[in-house]
Amino acid sequence: MSDFLKFFVDVPITSPDLSVLNAMLRKYFRYKNFKNTTQRNVISEILKRDSDIIVSLPKGSGRTMCFQLPISISTKKVSIVFVALTSRIKVQIARLKKRNNYVEFLNSKTTADDWSRILNNIHTCCNMLSSKNTVLYMTPEVVSTVHFLNLMQLLVKNNQLGYIVVDEAYHESYWLLGDAKEYNGLRNLRNRLHNVPWIITTANGSAEVVNHIRTTLCLQTQRSGLPKDSIPCYGFFEDDVCLDR
Repeated sequence: MSDFLKFFVDVPITSPDLSVLNAMLRKYFRYKNFKNTTQRNVISEILKRDSDIIVSLPKGSGRTMCFQLPISISTKKVSIVFVALTSRIKVQIARLKKRNNYVEFLNSKTTADDWSRILNNIHTCCNMLSSKNTVLYMTPEVVSTVHFLNLMQLLVKNNQLGYIVVDEAYHESYWLLGDAKEYNGLRNLRNRLHNVPWIITTANGSAEVVNHIRTTLCLQTQRSGLPKDSIPCYGFFEDDVCLDR
């Protein structure tokens, strides 16, 4: 079996070399090259699955691909993307569906029947005969519902969680103003899911925003040689808080 094929046997625990990363990009999204070095480096680090990561990239710099490619690689897994604003996700959902992913959007208006239907579909997508991954887009208030708690219980029990993403693009005012009460549920969720990496995306990479996000969500790393709360940050930051420029 080639190195490329071996990488797709299960969720990777080490980052691939550049040639394999480019092959993945072509396989899943039909792009020949990454938009920039930062995008490529972020994806490589996310695939290691040993740390939460904050990504700050402006519009047009490939921020969404930073989590969509790792999600697509996570075979037969369920990844959750929390979004505060829903105006941007139609394009994201359409792109993922084109690449053979099962995608749903859930909010406080999602009915019990819809939750039941989605759970059944997840079971189908995660079984041995399916090649589909599941991506669930949600608004943060869903975390406190019984339906969500039942879903998480099932996913944790069956080891089916891929990634948790908090897509903060264009919504940094919550962090800057300290008005992040709706994210208390996400913080509690982070404290319960110790082995599932979180990806946080933002367009505003100031040190103030990064610190608010890191402390509010209790982000952590398992990388040796780093303090537990020393989270890798990648992108174009306003202050000296990033690892990659």
